[in-house]
Amino acid sequence: MNSIKKLLIFFLSSGMIYSSGIANAAEKGLEANTQIRILIDPGHSERRAGAKGKAGEEHILTLEAAKRLEGKFQQDTEFKVELTRVNGNYRPEITQINAALSIDELAMLDSMNKQLRIKEAAPNCTNKKVISLHNQKELYAIAKYASSKSIDALVSLHYDSHTTDKGYWVFINPENSKFGESMQIARNISHMLSLEYSPSLAVKNGCGIRNNAKLTARGISLRNLALLRSYPGIETPSVLIELGSIDDTENKKEARQDKLASLIYEGIRRSFDKHISSKSLDRGYKVANKISLTFDGDWLNTASEEILSTLKKKGVKATFFLTGGFMRRYPKTVLGILDGGHEVGNHTDSHPRLTTYSKNLRHDTLDDVSELYLIEQLEKTEKEFYRISGKYISNIWRAPYGEHNKQLREWAKNAGYHHVGWTVDSLDWVDDKGLKTYHTSTSKILDTLKCGSESVNNGAIILMHLGSTRKEDQFHKRLPGLIDSLKECNYNLVRVSELK
Repeated sequence: MNSIKKLLIFFLSSGMIYSSGIANAAEKGLEANTQIRILIDPGHSERRAGAKGKAGEEHILTLEAAKRLEGKFQQDTEFKVELTRVNGNYRPEITQINAALSIDELAMLDSMNKQLRIKEAAPNCTNKKVISLHNQKELYAIAKYASSKSIDALVSLHYDSHTTDKGYWVFINPENSKFGESMQIARNISHMLSLEYSPSLAVKNGCGIRNNAKLTARGISLRNLALLRSYPGIETPSVLIELGSIDDTENKKEARQDKLASLIYEGIRRSFDKHISSKSLDRGYKVANKISLTFDGDWLNTASEEILSTLKKKGVKATFFLTGGFMRRYPKTVLGILDGGHEVGNHTDSHPRLTTYSKNLRHDTLDDVSELYLIEQLEKTEKEFYRISGKYISNIWRAPYGEHNKQLREWAKNAGYHHVGWTVDSLDWVDDKGLKTYHTSTSKILDTLKCGSESVNNGAIILMHLGSTRKEDQFHKRLPGLIDSLKECNYNLVRVSELK
């Protein structure tokens, strides 16, 4: 038996296994033939159809934006998308609901409208209505329709005629009973928009929809908007996106509109990705003879050229977890990875310690690590990747040093990321020959590997690095032999996303 195969046996059967393979959400099975239902609302009342001036422009732009967004979902069979308005008019079902509202429902809407006036009144608009009963009926009819169709999310699109601000807003209502789900959708949409655009910088005064809004991070604002509220027995996660001023000429260009639609679609898609879980994917399906080679990159880049060359020669696709710092230092390597058809995951921006493991061998979250801090680490990397490649990074991440816990994984999940650990650590980063964890091709071998076993090694994720401080016995030099041995065992070498 050659040394590479022996090394493989050792990695897959020895104590170097990181975990026995925690079952991920995908292993439990997903509901078959269940589509996610999205209702897109082109904002601004249908009464603006045919209007002149800025009101008419708002109407046209929002309807075009809704149709473009609908188009982005057409090739995605996991979603079923509807618009509240077709050719400027509300769907017949919504119009019928509006016309059939009972006296009790009208009284409820009037009472809620009065409460809204009290909450939202500002010094310069105390005596003005926040919303007319006519508009309130329209919005309530939309909410009833969404509930009757079991809509999973309501997304309302708007442009603004009262400001020259070029930024965006994503609004959610803190009083919505589905606030948590709404916040997650808002986070993902805002996150994607921020790759290309900046959020609005200030809340404007006056009686407009921004009045008295409470700001949160990254372009998300809390506002008691009628469209986003919950009604008795009617609960739908809801977000309202304001895409900037109609006076911004860029908003009227096809390229800008298409880009906005793509970013919003990606944000919504991430919010409903069934594979994203707060559990760590440390191993894929045990019933499939697949193994994934993964490479982490941060401060060292001494082996990437040879690794990419080997993968190309062997016809293998792999997954690379890169930090933002690595991307800034080695942008050509990032592009080379993409050119090879490989997958890129997020390894945070600066490779920080996240838990107390180095101090007490426990994975307690460090005191100075917060949800905002972790999300900023992930976002910086994602923005750097987008800047270099013009592509979206895969929504998988790997914690630096393998330091993660349920809280950290949950925070990352809220930003649309699923954590990926490993089954096998190659320990290629250990450079001290005096340590027991320093392994070479002549290391002790536990000759127990059964090629093609459904339970021993299937779904394994192998951890390696793009650089090493070793002077000799560098692991990437043995990569060709490792790949050959895996193929001899009839393993298919795939990207991590193909293990799910």
